[in-house]
Amino acid sequence: MGQGRFVLIDLKTHVKPLGAIVAIAFAVSALHSVGLLEFAERPLQNLRFRVVQRRASGEVVLVAIDSTSLRALGGWPFSEKRYASAVESLAHAGARRIALAVTLPSPSSPAEDRELADALEHAGPAVVISAVHAPDDDVAAGERETESLPPMLLRSRSVTASADLLRDDDGLVRRYTLQDVFSETTIPSLAAAMSDGVTRPREAFYLDLGIDPDSIPRVSFADVLSGSYDPTLVAGKAVIVGVTAPEIASAVAVPTGRSLPPVVVHALALESMNRGRALGRTGFAMSFLVALPLALLSWRRPAWMRSRRRLLAVVIGVAGCFVLSVIVQSIFPVVLVISPWILVMVGLVTVAEAPRTDEATSMLQRGPARIRRAEQLMRQVVDNSFDAVIQASRDGTIEILNEAAQRMFGYPSPEAIGRFVGELVQPAEGSLVTKLTPDAFAPGPRTREAIGIRRDGSRFPIELRVGEIECDGSRRRVGTLRDITDRRAHERALEHQARHDTLTGLPNRVMLREQVVRALNQAQRDGTQVGFLILDLDRFKEVNDTLGHHVGDLLLQQVGARLQSELRQSDTIARMGGDEFAVLLPGTDGETARDVARRLVASLAQPFDTQGLPLQIEASIGIAMFPEDGKDASDVIQRADVAMYVAKRERTGFAVYELGRDFNSVRHLTLNGELRKAIDEDHLILYYQPKISGKDGTIVGAEALVRWQHGLFGMIPPDDFIALAEHSGLIKPLTQWVLNEAMRQAAEWHRNGLPLPVAVNVSARNLLEKGMPEEVSRMLESNGLPPELLICEITESVIMEDRRRSLEAITELVRMGVTIAIDDFGTGYSSLAYLRQLPAAEIKIDKSFVMRMDRDMDDAVIVGSTIQMAHCLGLKVVAEGVESERIWCELLARGCDYGQGYYFSRPVPADMFLDLLRSSAEVGPFLPLIRQTASPQEDPAGAPR
Repeated sequence: MGQGRFVLIDLKTHVKPLGAIVAIAFAVSALHSVGLLEFAERPLQNLRFRVVQRRASGEVVLVAIDSTSLRALGGWPFSEKRYASAVESLAHAGARRIALAVTLPSPSSPAEDRELADALEHAGPAVVISAVHAPDDDVAAGERETESLPPMLLRSRSVTASADLLRDDDGLVRRYTLQDVFSETTIPSLAAAMSDGVTRPREAFYLDLGIDPDSIPRVSFADVLSGSYDPTLVAGKAVIVGVTAPEIASAVAVPTGRSLPPVVVHALALESMNRGRALGRTGFAMSFLVALPLALLSWRRPAWMRSRRRLLAVVIGVAGCFVLSVIVQSIFPVVLVISPWILVMVGLVTVAEAPRTDEATSMLQRGPARIRRAEQLMRQVVDNSFDAVIQASRDGTIEILNEAAQRMFGYPSPEAIGRFVGELVQPAEGSLVTKLTPDAFAPGPRTREAIGIRRDGSRFPIELRVGEIECDGSRRRVGTLRDITDRRAHERALEHQARHDTLTGLPNRVMLREQVVRALNQAQRDGTQVGFLILDLDRFKEVNDTLGHHVGDLLLQQVGARLQSELRQSDTIARMGGDEFAVLLPGTDGETARDVARRLVASLAQPFDTQGLPLQIEASIGIAMFPEDGKDASDVIQRADVAMYVAKRERTGFAVYELGRDFNSVRHLTLNGELRKAIDEDHLILYYQPKISGKDGTIVGAEALVRWQHGLFGMIPPDDFIALAEHSGLIKPLTQWVLNEAMRQAAEWHRNGLPLPVAVNVSARNLLEKGMPEEVSRMLESNGLPPELLICEITESVIMEDRRRSLEAITELVRMGVTIAIDDFGTGYSSLAYLRQLPAAEIKIDKSFVMRMDRDMDDAVIVGSTIQMAHCLGLKVVAEGVESERIWCELLARGCDYGQGYYFSRPVPADMFLDLLRSSAEVGPFLPLIRQTASPQEDPAGAPR
């Protein structure tokens, strides 16, 4: 405050009343200009809210995401699917308006976006979705905020409203704004959007904090999802869905001394608006004008001011002002600012106490007393402040600190005064510095963060705002400070929860993507590779369905821990959701990634002890490599997912991404569009691989294998387009083409004196197609082929897909005279009971067992046991994948009936197959020199195996 000048008229006269009024007006204005009136006004306002109490109307209902909901539902943050279910349930119960005061998951799933959008559309135009401003971690604190808006699909089906809250400079929420700006567009606040039909205030208003927040009706979010709540609680009401659980809710402080979840503040705002309690506050100018008439009373100095009961009169006057403000606030939505009135009365008492002696002597005597009383008043205001307050000179010397500051920094007032403020406050971005400066205590218009240093040297985060005032002809810096250690810890806990899976504690999909992007950027700079694995548990659903989700959750926790134990510290394992995990391997080549996949598959093969139950599970792993399989994170993740489904489909444990198996690749999309044309215009060709008799080494049959002669890609093998045909629905016309062409060729050989059986692979979709046996009969008749020269090869998976229909179709084919063979035997799950019921004539042992039997004792035992079992059932055995004479000798020693493989011949066109027949007739049969009496337990040389 600047110094006031007083005019001396006569040393023996009293101070002019008009001069006193001017002095009081100047003092009150000065206190208002530096914001010190707020320290006096806010406690009075808070006290009025405690006096003027009222219960909520019941027209606003909270659907609370409380601790019970978190325990019942788990997996925070919740998916959009759950919010869609909640909207549908509330709309069905007859809620008048619905608001989702929650932050939706990001990134979101397009499918869940559509599901929530459908729920919003069904609920009508009465649903409000919130948007918030959030700090951007990439820039300095307080300099920029990012906007968290719902996806455009959801905004088009609902009303978008701001869920931001307006905090005063002391961090408390008193007022509520009506609108906000997002992307240069003005949108209403959440309560304003919910208050249709209610007269709204024209600007931000003060909340009626006299409404008891505990009286607002609440329904648990979990009960809404399960439907176990009374629908009459929400029928015709405005319903706000939001977080109240203290574990995840970021509570805000209100002047009544409570911390409330933001959703409760929005509900109080809506209650205030609906009940006409959107409070307006009288401005300083109006309050001061009301105070002026009181000051004019000093012109005549009425008798009560000359009495000895002046102090009692002031107390009664202050109490009267407060009672008047309570009455006005309880009747009208008005908050009276009464601190100027009180200060005026204090000033009047000061004037009345002026002695009647010489005016100059009076000023000399009364001046210090007034200063002391003013200082005492300000000290009481500052000391009773909730925040720490420090006053320092412009060079950074501490002059005053209140009790809150003494407690915060651990310095008693005498020891702190005279120190440099840089010893207590340092810039947030800095570290310990040797040169102490007051830079962190520089004035600024905004609240900012800094580092506090206690007396014991410990550092802690603080939030401060510094202003500048003029006192005794010089400038002073006054700062309010708040310890935000607890808030920071809570924010870190929320951040950890948002980036980690709540069940396993592993990183979740959000954090994984960040790690992948970081690893790919580093690999691009270093010129290294990155491996990415997606792992999915096989038949995990059976565990949940049989033993319950609790056991399934325990199993997932054990799986996560076991997988983590197999990885390096630099690797990252995350839970993608459900029973799907992902592994990031920075600086890893393809061979190492495959070794890791083998190790993980082997680790998971060991039984898990879950509540005393030994559970054994299997996994399918897809591998994608950067930069070979993708140029960015999305490509690598998507292609590892493709490889995982290949591994699951082929039951190989793990699979590396191959472009030929990616149905979403450009090449496959091109092939998909041209495959129909290739079938219709005979751009396909059949190759034939001979089947060799184990008895005399002669060619006794052939298997027809389709090839595609493509004009751009050349000869395309079946592995590149058979799965594509199944995926696109072209497998039926493709199989019909193969059957017809194979029958035509077999009929031609038959007419030329070569009655050679031809085997054709029949897919599951074709076998289960209605009328398939009749179609085969028609083809046999039109081509003139005896049915015994056709062999239909079907896989075990075909039989297990629909056992009844499969058995009916197979039985009809056998009745027609067609031979049935079971292909890829040993890779499926069919039991001997079903195998015995099938009218099959032979089985074909899968090449994965045959190709390794000369170096893997387990595979050799499996092949031998399969041959013995088949013979006991009266079935012939064909071994696929015979690639060496040693393997053929091993098979013959075990009594195998037929063989196929590169040792005899690769698949060749029909004309070359005739040459192969002639060559075999001239050179002799494929029969190696082996004693026909060799024991199955000896190798071809007779030595024990």
